[in-house]
Amino acid sequence: VNVWKEEGLVGGETITVSLNFVPNATPTMAPTSLTVRPTPVPTMVPTVLTARPTPVPTVGPTILTANPTPYVSNDFQPVSEARGWRVWATIFQTEQDWLLDITELEFYDTLDCSGSPINPALGVSVESGNAGSGWGAENAFDSSPFSVWGGRPDPNGVFYLGKVYTTDTNVRCVKVSTEFGKGFKEMYIQAKVEDEWVNVWKEEGMVGGDTITVSLNFEPSPTPPPVQVEPPLFCFSGSNNVTVKGKGSILMKDLEIGDHVLGANHEYEAIYSFGHYNSTIFAEYLRIRILLPSSLTTVLEISKSHMMHLENGDIRPASFCDVGTKVLLLKGDSGQMNAGKIMSIQPVISKGAYAPFTASGTLVVNGVVASIYVSFGDDHSGSLQLAGGYLALSFQWLAHIYETPHRLFCQGACYGETYNEDGISTWNVVPLHYTQWLLQQPNSIVMVIMLPVLASLGILSLLELILSSSAWLKMLIFACGLIVITQRVRRHNRKLTP
Repeated sequence: VNVWKEEGLVGGETITVSLNFVPNATPTMAPTSLTVRPTPVPTMVPTVLTARPTPVPTVGPTILTANPTPYVSNDFQPVSEARGWRVWATIFQTEQDWLLDITELEFYDTLDCSGSPINPALGVSVESGNAGSGWGAENAFDSSPFSVWGGRPDPNGVFYLGKVYTTDTNVRCVKVSTEFGKGFKEMYIQAKVEDEWVNVWKEEGMVGGDTITVSLNFEPSPTPPPVQVEPPLFCFSGSNNVTVKGKGSILMKDLEIGDHVLGANHEYEAIYSFGHYNSTIFAEYLRIRILLPSSLTTVLEISKSHMMHLENGDIRPASFCDVGTKVLLLKGDSGQMNAGKIMSIQPVISKGAYAPFTASGTLVVNGVVASIYVSFGDDHSGSLQLAGGYLALSFQWLAHIYETPHRLFCQGACYGETYNEDGISTWNVVPLHYTQWLLQQPNSIVMVIMLPVLASLGILSLLELILSSSAWLKMLIFACGLIVITQRVRRHNRKLTP
């Protein structure tokens, strides 16, 4: 015979069914922020149903009963110094109620999360649970976007992750990054005060895949002046990551001339210049989320005109890309090419504009192979169309050959270079304005002016190739040149001999 019927079940959950045929007493206090999905409870026969009441905890927001519906308090305390700090959410406040993937969790003592985070090596990590080996809490504190805390809820249906320190620690800002589709919908920031965790802040309207910065500013502030947003010319935002020899993974805003960054072939090459360097500007970017072969995701913030390397070998501006487009990633350890699929693209406003230059014309940003150059075309083709489309010159090639004199001048690194008020390198201001003017002219004028310039730059490019070649090749070229000069001298002497 039927004894009980349970409804509203979802795969992936562990369901506890209490065969309690006597209705519980009405609770004396009910939580204010979460309610229980009604569960039928028969009183005499299976078809006569009443609602199962929600258990009420006796203390604070984190003293939870064993019932899978956790209690959430709406009491908050304006705490800035505490022995422990953590982010906290119930299974109902996450996009996937059985998992929560956090790539980075950082605590700062500044209100805007500026400067360096509190040393992640300090304190002891606390967590609700994880998916097992390789998914532990340490992954969220290692400053790498490629490792993930694979969070799992505790028996009370709560996710939490944070640090407990040996002394009171001042935290004024929290930065948390989550995986696409596996993040928070809303989140509490809690502090450990006298061995009890209390709510400090609640952040709502969150979406997995974003990096959220929460300023714990408890004082009302005056309305800030409007931020001036400018379209960057050829830039990455300051929140992108690059891998630097001897430093590991660092933010783009911390990159310096002379740093050796990781390239597509697992080789490091020097940053010899910045075409654009402005740490204060707020600019428009495309935030492109890319699915990696490991099933993790990475995020790239890049200007619309900045070019990207596609799986099919094309080099196109970011504005050309769409959901489903496959882009090149850092090569595997065995040298095989990897590609990632774009999952989403959204316009964002981010701080900072940086265009680091390398001799190869490429660098790896957040694991994605990107060009250091931009497309000046409006058709998203990534090339300059001449002679009615019969001649197409890649903007990647054009920019690289136009940059030859600059590379030769820098000879590895242009230390002490200067920038104008917009952050454009003084070396690039004139070529940039010249290029913008030239591309506004008719095709015939473009060809007449450009071809002689390209021929001259081709000679410089050959010189650069010789100078950058290995010693034996330089000796071979020198020997060939010496032979040619010797033969010419002999012929000249023969003509002079009667």
